[in-house]
Amino acid sequence: MNFLNILPYKDLYFLQIDICCIVLLLFVLIKWSRQKKDISTGSTLIRLAITSSIIFCVSDSIAGVLEDYVFSGSAIIMYISNIIYYLSVLLIAVFWMQYSMLKIGANVVNNKKRNALLLIPAILFAILLFSTPFTHWIFKIDLDTCAYSRGPLVFLHWISTLFYVIYGVAIIVQAISKERNRVRKAEFRSLLWFPIPPMIVLVLQIFLAGVSIVQFGLTFSILLLYVEEQSSMVQTDDLTKLNNRRSLDIYIETSLSHVSSAIDFTFLMIDINHFKEINDNYGHLVGDQVLKSFAEILKASCEESQKRLFLCRYGGDEFLIVGKNVKDEDVENIKEYIANNMQEKIVLEDFDFNVSASIGVARGTCQDFEDVEHLIRVADEDMYEEKKNFRNKEIRKQK
Repeated sequence: MNFLNILPYKDLYFLQIDICCIVLLLFVLIKWSRQKKDISTGSTLIRLAITSSIIFCVSDSIAGVLEDYVFSGSAIIMYISNIIYYLSVLLIAVFWMQYSMLKIGANVVNNKKRNALLLIPAILFAILLFSTPFTHWIFKIDLDTCAYSRGPLVFLHWISTLFYVIYGVAIIVQAISKERNRVRKAEFRSLLWFPIPPMIVLVLQIFLAGVSIVQFGLTFSILLLYVEEQSSMVQTDDLTKLNNRRSLDIYIETSLSHVSSAIDFTFLMIDINHFKEINDNYGHLVGDQVLKSFAEILKASCEESQKRLFLCRYGGDEFLIVGKNVKDEDVENIKEYIANNMQEKIVLEDFDFNVSASIGVARGTCQDFEDVEHLIRVADEDMYEEKKNFRNKEIRKQK
């Protein structure tokens, strides 16, 4: 027996909850599209997930309102709306899994072979789903009453959806266990919140036939993701995806507030040599690509170090590495990591660059922001002194 048949105003029930979810999801989609105008894979996957959620709510409202209403073509509309309903839920899980893998650095989106294998459960279920009007394996619409009922293989929808959720959770947990950077760990943990609300309501819906509450969980998760991305945008450089100046201030403030004594800070100010010439000769788009590649070099260098280091884009082509209780030999090791990782050329579509960098270092104890600002200025001056020496060496070579 359909659980909702005992409730009055069933049609109004479906319309109210679905319309509320559609309005909220449209708001998030419009805001996201305006603020995230890039066409990166991550942003595209999120927009696809939100769009699929909206389509899910629309199909759910149509199926809910038309159930038990018989008119010419009503059964066909019911079959189409329910097929879209099941398919959109599965696609949302697929998009979330791929987005999560992209965020943690797993290049599955560009790995065609692995991506094809991961899509097998979705493809197989889609085949069963589209054959349902003839086989009634997933669900059935009574042609006389237009009533909906589950089919014998409906559990495959839950299994295939859970497969992508569990797979996504597994690779996130694995990434958290391996990640040493606390900021990145916190970012990975935030991804785990997304599947929780839909999974809770999905389990409830499995045992309560006719109760449509999955859209609540999906909408709540999309809102969580939106809030998390807004927070990430505030503290993340949009081009390089590294920490930005605001994130640096938060890191310093948090470090200073958690101890009663002065902290031994080390600052490495890093600047790309001849970056202006790259911009002038090849254009700012190529310059942006060089910055992104150089940011990856610095990130890899910090990960090689045994010390917990904070890396941010300080401004322009300047980057800053901050460490606590770092010894002189640790500083030399970090500089060596950077130099070794820069030995490979940065290769773009039609260009390749031998990139080098000047690094200024400053160490000292800090009790407040004034001490920190002083050390950053010292590191900046030391960096410009090294850049000057670098240019003098180039002039002598040319002679």
